[in-house]
Amino acid sequence: MTELAIARRLVAVVRRYEKSNLVEERAVPLSHAEETFGFAGATWRLNASATRTDECVLTLELLAGTASDIVLALDVIFSQWSRQNYLLMPGVVYAGNRFACRPLRYPPMLTEPDDLGPGKGPFITDVPRLNDGEGLSEIQLLAGGMASPHIGIFDPQRKLGALVLFDPFRNGRETGVTFRESDDRREATLSIGTPGVRAGTRYICCTTRAASFDRGADLAAGQSLSLRVRFDDFACEAIPDLFARLLETRTALTGPPSLGDELPFSAAWEILEAKYNRDSWDAAGYYRVGLGENRHQDFQVGWVGGLMNTLPLLHEGDDVSRQRALDTLDLVLARGGSSPSGFFHGIYHRGVWSGDGFDIDRRTPQERPHPERDHYHLLRKSADGLYFILRHFDLLARRQECWTPPETWAHATRACADAFVRMWKRYGQLGQFVDIRNGDIIIGGSSSAGIAPAALALAARFFRQPDYLQAAQEIADDFHRRFTCTGLSNGGPAEILQNPDSESAAGLLESFTVLWEQTGDSRWLASAERAAAHYASWQTPYDYTFPPRSEFGRLGLKSTGAVFANTQNGHGAPGICTLSGNSLFKLYRATGKPVYLQLIRELAHNLTQYLSREDRPIHAKDGKALPPGWINERVNTSDWDENLGGVFCGSTWAEVALMLTIMDIPGLYIRRDTGEVTAFDHVRAEPMLEDGRCTSVRVKNPTRFACAVKLLIEDAEDAKQPLHENYLWDARSLLLLPGEEKVLRLD
Repeated sequence: MTELAIARRLVAVVRRYEKSNLVEERAVPLSHAEETFGFAGATWRLNASATRTDECVLTLELLAGTASDIVLALDVIFSQWSRQNYLLMPGVVYAGNRFACRPLRYPPMLTEPDDLGPGKGPFITDVPRLNDGEGLSEIQLLAGGMASPHIGIFDPQRKLGALVLFDPFRNGRETGVTFRESDDRREATLSIGTPGVRAGTRYICCTTRAASFDRGADLAAGQSLSLRVRFDDFACEAIPDLFARLLETRTALTGPPSLGDELPFSAAWEILEAKYNRDSWDAAGYYRVGLGENRHQDFQVGWVGGLMNTLPLLHEGDDVSRQRALDTLDLVLARGGSSPSGFFHGIYHRGVWSGDGFDIDRRTPQERPHPERDHYHLLRKSADGLYFILRHFDLLARRQECWTPPETWAHATRACADAFVRMWKRYGQLGQFVDIRNGDIIIGGSSSAGIAPAALALAARFFRQPDYLQAAQEIADDFHRRFTCTGLSNGGPAEILQNPDSESAAGLLESFTVLWEQTGDSRWLASAERAAAHYASWQTPYDYTFPPRSEFGRLGLKSTGAVFANTQNGHGAPGICTLSGNSLFKLYRATGKPVYLQLIRELAHNLTQYLSREDRPIHAKDGKALPPGWINERVNTSDWDENLGGVFCGSTWAEVALMLTIMDIPGLYIRRDTGEVTAFDHVRAEPMLEDGRCTSVRVKNPTRFACAVKLLIEDAEDAKQPLHENYLWDARSLLLLPGEEKVLRLD
């Protein structure tokens, strides 16, 4: 251990369980390379070796006898621990999740007066966390419960960082992770074990007290278990440096993932557009976000697809889809979607606009103990709505010279932008939930509306209103200081209290990127890079081994590129809720750093596999086949909802994420000057060089679907220019039949 390492010692431990309860254990010092000992009525040999100086490999062999429910673990004991240390377990634990807990059932909402107000929180549900008070402080997970197999620690006093990497699967079983603090919080133990056993209890939605059914390994003489753990220690000035290091090492142990080719973007689009016009169009004149069976599945602004689904339909769709997209826009901007506060109403159902409370559907006062929730508005929805409305305006202006919005549209859009500026000037923050009647903050303490600066920046350009840009930059500075720099982004969804989440993290990334494009100020590029590293901690960089009998196991679906939703809803998801991840591609062009290209390629390329199709339906847990064009929001690599590797039968926002990706991400990105060729779409491409310059590209469609591949071809000078919004609206396409190969000339 170097002087740059957080103080620790390593101990090998063999444990025996009965029905997930620890019965006995034997600690084996690592002072010798090999140790023979008796345990659980059998004879064992432990071998400790290292393939490199920063790696520990343990092998436990049963020499004589038999044994059941055995786990081999490496305990990493941090002897100079502090409550001030930052603990990261990607996708599930941020800052140790050491926040005030409100153990509410799903879907949770804050109602107690002491929890309300702009200066309160964050409050989280009963999720895996370190204790913010006295008593037991322990987190138990299996590898699939995390976005990636890393543990990150930042010691602010000593300015040190550490990453602990491990194999998510070993010996054919999933690895387990336990992090436990001592009662005085001066020591902590990280235990990495194979196979993983969560002792006694495990996490399911909104409770850490569900019974664990994990079991250790049953071994006979001659059989063995092995474990590999790698350490990365480094000087670390601040929390964003920890996330930057995680980004650098995201595939260091699992290796680069392989991306298979199956369904091209254009083929997926045909299925999606047909689905939207078949299942999602309401005769009242708007596209729903679901099937309309309840208010949350009817129309919601932002978040889960409202005014997000219409942009790609306007961009990519046929005449029917484009007109219906405009009709949906008109619903919000001219048919009552704008509230007295200036923000947009959150939900439209059966001809009525309403708020974002979860008990509004209950019919009697006794069933609705909190009628004030009628006026709750998730501010993130108005931020999303404003951002996407202005992207619609940009697209319409590109399509039609001298286009201007109808007066009602312009008025409602300005009113929303003005409401954000007023809130900022009044409170010095943006709330999570606000009163839709007057704009008062009901619940603060969140970066839920993280995309609001991007929306205001676009409003400043479209309406030629400098005050909007000034407010956008002030708000973005505040978000950067209070959230990105502290390793927290939280409260993006309406139904997680203020748990850390990926959606608000992606919103912050979008805001910083848009501000960099609008202003050219390099500080926003630096902020965007920090936000990108934070966001990346939510994106899965390897392929989880799904149970063979699960639906994902049966179909061979991959988890690479899935984005963990939040620390409460413990699943990966097909895409970002609800963005294309376009900012990652823009960051690559601005910085030249390959990791951003890899992130967006994994995210975009693997999205189409989750689309249920007539020729390859995806079946839900109840056996129902999802109709063509449906995408469920679950990529379950854990048992948090008792459906590992499975989905429920539902049409979700993930369809919109794929539609936005098809619209925003080029199928093939080509650099003439360097010969660099990147296929985001399901094609294979090889550059053909003449005198060191790429003059042609050989492109093959390996799938059984015809495809139209969108092209973005540029050189170094082009790459210096920001792309801004809707840059692919008139992109050139290459048409390929199934199995066809063509040579593309870059003339």
